[in-house]
Amino acid sequence: TAAAIVNNQSLIGVSSLNMLIIDKPTTYISVDNTTNKTLASSIIMVALRRNDATSAPIDISLYFKVLSNFEPKIPADYFCSFYDTSNHIWNESGCTKPAYDEQFKRYECRCNHTTTFALVWLPKTRLTRYLNSQDIASLVFQSISILCFLAVVLHTILTRIQNPIMRLQTYDLLPLMSYGATMILFIFFIALAMTTYAKTSSEDQTNQCGIL
Repeated sequence: TAAAIVNNQSLIGVSSLNMLIIDKPTTYISVDNTTNKTLASSIIMVALRRNDATSAPIDISLYFKVLSNFEPKIPADYFCSFYDTSNHIWNESGCTKPAYDEQFKRYECRCNHTTTFALVWLPKTRLTRYLNSQDIASLVFQSISILCFLAVVLHTILTRIQNPIMRLQTYDLLPLMSYGATMILFIFFIALAMTTYAKTSSEDQTNQCGIL
């Protein structure tokens, strides 16, 4: 359910290598009450002892399978972490984001230090599942701004057309172009926000159906 490979270059000057894999680490289930990260895999403990003070860069490849008893029942984000004994939390410093291997049904990552490693998870953050008050206020403000800019542009053009004396001058083009560019930018932001919201909502509904 878990494995680790130490790069050969990392073993230069090493006198001993100790590795321990705890298949069912029940004692580590509730060790982090700060970040609320939850254990999802077996534990890998790696320790190196060197002959001298010189140290080669450490490169450890880690492989984790999600244990059936620890598998989350909700959409989750996984992290390759080590247990920070000073702060009593799971910490991702020095480790890459885990990548899922479909062929072997496992998560793979790399770390640049030795300690106690594990795969942990947090509930997937639904950033755009529901529009919060700030999102709604931003969209409303941008929509009102677009209408105001459009009204100014139309008023300027119609005024120039109806009154031949007030012909459209060259110096009028710059503010009109500025208004137009701003409107296009706001429209792009609104379209991007709504597209992302719709896509995320659809993915969440699909995941929930899959879980059920």
